[in-house]
This record gives sequence, structure tokens and C-alpha cells, in this order.
Amino acid sequence: MSNLVHIVNHHDSDIGGWFQTNTDLVIPFPSGSTPNCNFVLGNQSGLDTHNLDIYCEMSPHERRVIDFEEIVEVGNTPLPPAPPCDAWLGGVAVKIGGVRMTKMPTKVNGAGYDIHYQARVGTMLLVHLWLHYYPDQPAWCAGEVMICASNPSVPDMIATIPPNFRLKVGDAVITVPGLPFNQPLMREGDWLAHGQVRALPLTLLWLDMASERDIATAYAWANSQIQVVGIKSLMQTGNPLLPENFDAVAWTNSLLPTVVTRQHDWFDSPLDPAMDSRQTGAQGAQSFVAGPAMKDPTALAVISIAGLDGSWPMNHFEQDGRSLDRDAHPGLRIYTGQANTRICTDWLGKPRTVTMAEAHGYAGPEDEHAFDFVGWHNARLKGTPGTQRLLEAWAANFLFRWVTESPGNWLSANRAIGWMAMLAGELFRNLADRELAGVVAARFQNFVDQLIIPQMLPNDAWWSWTNAGSIGASNTDWRAMPWQAEVMACGMYLGGMACGHAPAVEMSYHMAEQILQRAWFKRDGYWHSRDVIAQNGADLPYYDAYAHFGMKACDVLLLRDRSHSQAGEIWRQRKQEAASDRYKLSWFLPGIDL
Repeated sequence: MSNLVHIVNHHDSDIGGWFQTNTDLVIPFPSGSTPNCNFVLGNQSGLDTHNLDIYCEMSPHERRVIDFEEIVEVGNTPLPPAPPCDAWLGGVAVKIGGVRMTKMPTKVNGAGYDIHYQARVGTMLLVHLWLHYYPDQPAWCAGEVMICASNPSVPDMIATIPPNFRLKVGDAVITVPGLPFNQPLMREGDWLAHGQVRALPLTLLWLDMASERDIATAYAWANSQIQVVGIKSLMQTGNPLLPENFDAVAWTNSLLPTVVTRQHDWFDSPLDPAMDSRQTGAQGAQSFVAGPAMKDPTALAVISIAGLDGSWPMNHFEQDGRSLDRDAHPGLRIYTGQANTRICTDWLGKPRTVTMAEAHGYAGPEDEHAFDFVGWHNARLKGTPGTQRLLEAWAANFLFRWVTESPGNWLSANRAIGWMAMLAGELFRNLADRELAGVVAARFQNFVDQLIIPQMLPNDAWWSWTNAGSIGASNTDWRAMPWQAEVMACGMYLGGMACGHAPAVEMSYHMAEQILQRAWFKRDGYWHSRDVIAQNGADLPYYDAYAHFGMKACDVLLLRDRSHSQAGEIWRQRKQEAASDRYKLSWFLPGIDL
């Protein structure tokens, strides 16, 4: 089994220094050397992941593969606890918009220190700054800043950006992709609605301490020209499928300008969830679209920026800056990212929910479109504090929406259950807060046992039959959309496998067998997928519109048994038809090779 980390330098100059990544590799020593790098293993960042600091020097446009099977020297010299004051910042105050930020406890992490500052600016604005600082690399460091509109102790619905909203860290030159040096992080008069965040990667450079190589390296990192991927398996069954000759560099170059611009404006980008999550049709973060980063680390440039998007008004924090406390809000229920004011008593201090106008046209996540695979997989690829805060917001939405006790303990349509189950699996695998991850897994297991199986398994109610006229149904002709049932089957499989819950997995197998029997038929040697099925068994003339979407029940069955004849035939047919289409391939479950 390969134990590889991939790093690329697209800059025109020599670069060198410490770089942080995230890894699921099994590295037997806390620190040491390989023939082409030094390394220090950092803190746990998920179920099977740790931060990893790598020191290496690279030539212009060099690609390097670091093989951790070739450790030639083992060292174990952990950093001492951080000093009481930030001597490396010159002892100066860190400020945002002129407001002094409070230094939070510093943590030793690998070869560096995780430094955290936060501040309230006015009543609603909350700003977090995270830096990963290497004491033997004092000239520059990388980090993230997160600007949040959240405070349950005030009734304000929006947070307006004040004048001169600049970050000051001593005399550091601060670079954010898409902005000139040392510029305000957001425009004066712009605003965030209750629950929205803007998270930005940044690089700090102290010119008076910097060599030419330091400057070149900091510039290259700030401009996404250095990328490191230490993850071997993005998903629990493997890595998303891609066309055989997929060009990840061309894909990255085609998307990066839009993704960078999108950080500083309000519009849909190709890798974001839809502005209104209720939108039907293709959405940028709906399927397993982070696969390019597993083919070429270059693609992490777009995944890592797009994956920090927090435009859906669903990110809630306590007054003191912590992620929403799951024990402090017994009267809270969340729906579409906001307090469900129809049924709950805790409205997070607000008189109502935000409007789409207040949220720049954003609303979500709504049950049947509650996904952000770009964000979830970015957390696994990067493992940074900003990605973790976004995951924690998803965990809060999960725990305050999918409850087993009244009020709000209702089921939604089958595809909503599927997305919920996939979310539970991704949270359990990728949350650094393992206590929170355990709470998520336990809730998923209880929700399956107490609600999903008793209500949806008898009489195969999971089909979510409807009399909606939009699919030609009526009170005497109930119908269902199989591709949506396939989302649930795949979700129950992924969530059940990740959270270790056999009943969910067994239900997914049952669903998948029924879907193949009722929703797929073979004619003249070709397998067709029914768009709609009738509860009364009528043969409806609608098929193949969704043959490549919704994940697929055949994938679930093949992950159990590669010899499943019908599933294998359908999979091979789909694979051949989608062979050159990256988007269609992103709907396949990884781990199948027939």
C-alpha cells in the first residue's frame, strides 16, 4: 500500500520551508526524515487523520512525491509549550478594524504553534484569526481569518462591515487571494446576515526578517502555487472517479479566477452549493467533485478556497466565540440553517429568521439539498481550524434538525434522509472534536433505529410515494422518483458504514435490491433507468433522464458483492457511457473496479 504525500511548486523560483497538510497515512514515528523531506506529525484532525508538517526545498515547477515507507532517520524533539507572549509578532497588539483581538490559548501542533485570536467588532461581527507559526521560520506563516455574523445575545439580523476593516499583525504584509496587500478584508458597507461567515486564507510576511527565498515561498503559498496533498483515501471507499486522461491543471486554471473572485462577492461559483439550496438541477457541491485534488495536488488550489464558503446562513456561534453549544439550547430546532420558529422556543436571540434579501440571495441548507461535498472534503484535505469550524456548524445543524424527540422529530423525503446520512458519515470521519463526532454518530444510530426503520422500512415506504402533479401523479396514481431513492440507499450505506451501524447498512442493501428490480429494465441488451415509477405497477414511458445521477443502488450492491450480475452489468454500462464526463463520474461511489 502506497504511503505517499504529493507536493507541487508552480512558482518560477526556488522555494523552501515548512508546509502544513493533513494526512491519513500511517506514519510510525512522530518526526523524522525521508530522502527528500523532514517531517513532524501533528495533532489528530479526524477519525483517521492528523496534521502533518513537512520541510522541503524545491526547484521552480518541481513536483515531488514523498514516500513515508522510506524514513531514514527518526527524531523525537517536540516543541516546548508556547511562550506567554507572542515574541515572534514583536509583542504588538493584533487588531481587526482597529479593535484589539484577544489571544486564545496557543497549542503545539507538529513543528509549529497553532495561534488563535478572536474579537467582537460591534454587536454581531465575530472575527477569528488562526495562524500556524513555525518558530524556526520567523519570516512568514500561513493562516485563515473567519468573519462571522452571529451572536445569540442580541436581536440584530445583520452585521455591517465598518470602515477600514483591515487586519493588522504588527508590521506583517498580509496577503489574501484576490485582494491587494494589506487591504480591508471586506468592503465598507457590505454585510453578513445572521449565520453567514466569510472565511479567507491568508499569508503573513515580515519583510525585515525575510530572505529572497522566504519572500518567494510566501508569495507562492499566498498565490496557491504550492499545494500539498497527504490524503490517500478521500472517501471511505476510495477516491472519486475521473476520466482516464483528466487534466487537473487545466481544470484548476479554468476555475481558480472565478473561485478567488467569488470569495469577495456574492454569486454562484462552479464549486459552491447553490445560493438557494432549494434549487433543482445540478449544484456545484452536490456530488463527489473533489476528486481532481486526488489526481494532482494542483487542484487543491480551487478546492481549498471554494471549500471555505460559508454563505448559507447556517453558521452559528455563541457570544464568546465558541461554536454553538449543543447543551445550551434545549429549546432550539433548526431548519434550513435557521431556528425553526414554527415549533421551537429558542430562536438564537433573534425576532425572526433572515430573509434571502438580507442574506444576499442565499438560503440553506434545506433538507432535500443539504450537502457540501467540497467543504466536507476540504476539511479532510486541509484539516485547518477554519475548515473545522465550518464542519462544527454542519454538526450543529445536524443535531438540532434530526432529533428523536418532539418537537421536530419528523422524517423528510427519501433523498433528504440520504443526504443526512452522508453528512453524518462525513462528520464522524472528519471532525477533529472526537467527542462531537461521537455525539453525531450516536444521534444517527438512534434516528435510524427509532424513526427511519420503523416508519420507512415497512411496506417500503422509503420510496416516498407522492401524488404530485409535477411528475404526473394524482390521488389515484401515486408515483416515486427512483433516483431520489438511490440517494437514500447510498446515504444509508455510507452513513451506516462510517458510523458503524449495521441496521442502516442492511436497510441500504434491501433498498438497493428493490430499486434494481423496480426501476431498471433491460431492452435489446441495454439497461434503462426509470425516471418515475407508479405504485400500481404501470409501465410509464419515462426513463434514462437520471441514469447518471443520484449515486446508484448498483454501486451499493457491488460494494457488498462484486459478483452481483445485474448490478455489474448496469455499472459497466454507466461507466462506459460516462468515461469522458467528469461530472457524471463524480456520481459513482468509489471503490469499484470491474
